[in-house]
Amino acid sequence: MAHCSTILQQLVKIIPRHAFESLEKNHGTGRKARSFTRWNQFIHLLVLQLAGRHSLRDGVATMKSWFKKLYHLGPKPVARSTFAEANEKRPASFFQALFSLT
Repeated sequence: MAHCSTILQQLVKIIPRHAFESLEKNHGTGRKARSFTRWNQFIHLLVLQLAGRHSLRDGVATMKSWFKKLYHLGPKPVARSTFAEANEKRPASFFQALFSLT
Protein backbone atom coordinates (compact mmCIF):
# COMPACT_ATOMS: atom_id res chain seq x y z
CA MET A 1 0.00 0.00 0.00
CA ALA A 2 1.40 3.38 -0.99
CA HIS A 3 1.97 6.02 1.67
CA CYS A 4 0.64 9.49 0.95
CA SER A 5 1.58 12.47 3.11
CA THR A 6 -1.04 15.10 3.72
CA ILE A 7 -0.33 18.79 3.30
CA LEU A 8 -0.74 19.23 7.02
CA GLN A 9 1.83 16.52 7.72
CA GLN A 10 4.26 18.17 5.31
CA LEU A 11 3.84 21.51 7.12
CA VAL A 12 4.40 19.91 10.50
CA LYS A 13 7.63 18.29 9.25
CA ILE A 14 9.11 21.78 8.77
CA ILE A 15 9.23 22.24 12.53
CA PRO A 16 11.72 19.89 14.21
CA ARG A 17 10.11 18.17 17.20
CA HIS A 18 13.22 18.59 19.38
CA ALA A 19 13.18 22.36 18.76
CA PHE A 20 9.49 22.43 19.62
CA GLU A 21 10.11 20.63 22.91
CA SER A 22 13.04 22.86 23.88
CA LEU A 23 10.94 25.96 23.22
CA GLU A 24 8.17 24.42 25.28
CA LYS A 25 10.55 24.13 28.24
CA ASN A 26 11.70 27.75 27.84
CA HIS A 27 8.19 29.20 27.51
CA GLY A 28 6.47 27.05 30.09
CA THR A 29 3.76 28.19 32.47
CA GLY A 30 5.29 26.36 35.40
CA ARG A 31 2.90 23.40 35.33
CA LYS A 32 2.79 20.38 33.12
CA ALA A 33 -0.31 20.03 30.96
CA ARG A 34 -2.42 17.11 32.11
CA SER A 35 -4.23 16.21 28.91
CA PHE A 36 -4.14 19.05 26.37
CA THR A 37 -0.46 19.37 25.52
CA ARG A 38 1.15 22.27 23.71
CA TRP A 39 1.72 20.01 20.67
CA ASN A 40 -1.98 19.17 20.64
CA GLN A 41 -2.81 22.89 20.85
CA PHE A 42 -0.43 23.64 17.99
CA ILE A 43 -1.98 21.00 15.72
CA HIS A 44 -5.48 22.25 16.54
CA LEU A 45 -4.52 25.86 15.80
CA LEU A 46 -2.81 24.88 12.56
CA VAL A 47 -5.85 22.93 11.34
CA LEU A 48 -8.19 25.76 12.27
CA GLN A 49 -6.06 28.26 10.38
CA LEU A 50 -5.68 26.09 7.28
CA ALA A 51 -9.38 25.18 7.23
CA GLY A 52 -10.35 28.85 7.48
CA ARG A 53 -12.52 28.43 10.56
CA HIS A 54 -13.69 31.68 12.13
CA SER A 55 -14.87 30.49 15.53
CA LEU A 56 -13.55 28.24 18.22
CA ARG A 57 -16.78 26.23 18.30
CA ASP A 58 -16.60 25.58 14.55
CA GLY A 59 -12.93 24.66 14.81
CA VAL A 60 -13.45 22.14 17.60
CA ALA A 61 -16.32 20.55 15.64
CA THR A 62 -14.05 20.34 12.57
CA MET A 63 -11.30 18.65 14.56
CA LYS A 64 -13.77 16.12 15.97
CA SER A 65 -14.93 15.22 12.48
CA TRP A 66 -11.34 15.00 11.15
CA PHE A 67 -9.96 13.12 14.15
CA LYS A 68 -9.63 9.77 12.37
CA LYS A 69 -7.79 11.40 9.47
CA LEU A 70 -5.28 13.19 11.70
CA TYR A 71 -4.40 10.41 14.15
CA HIS A 72 -0.82 10.18 12.82
CA LEU A 73 -0.07 13.75 13.95
CA GLY A 74 -1.05 12.99 17.53
CA PRO A 75 -3.97 15.33 18.30
CA LYS A 76 -6.64 14.16 20.69
CA PRO A 77 -10.22 15.44 20.81
CA VAL A 78 -10.64 18.34 23.20
CA ALA A 79 -13.54 20.21 24.74
CA ARG A 80 -14.13 23.77 23.61
CA SER A 81 -13.68 25.11 27.14
CA THR A 82 -10.30 23.36 27.53
CA PHE A 83 -9.12 24.72 24.18
CA ALA A 84 -10.27 28.25 25.06
CA GLU A 85 -8.55 28.09 28.46
CA ALA A 86 -5.29 26.87 26.91
CA ASN A 87 -5.34 29.72 24.39
CA GLU A 88 -5.99 32.20 27.19
CA LYS A 89 -3.46 30.95 29.76
CA ARG A 90 -0.51 29.89 27.64
CA PRO A 91 1.77 32.69 26.45
CA ALA A 92 1.66 33.61 22.76
CA SER A 93 5.40 34.30 22.89
CA PHE A 94 5.91 30.54 22.46
CA PHE A 95 4.37 30.61 18.98
CA GLN A 96 6.27 33.76 18.07
CA ALA A 97 9.52 32.02 18.97
CA LEU A 98 8.44 28.85 17.19
CA PHE A 99 7.77 30.57 13.88
CA SER A 100 10.91 32.66 14.09
CA LEU A 101 12.85 29.35 13.92
CA THR A 102 11.53 28.41 10.50
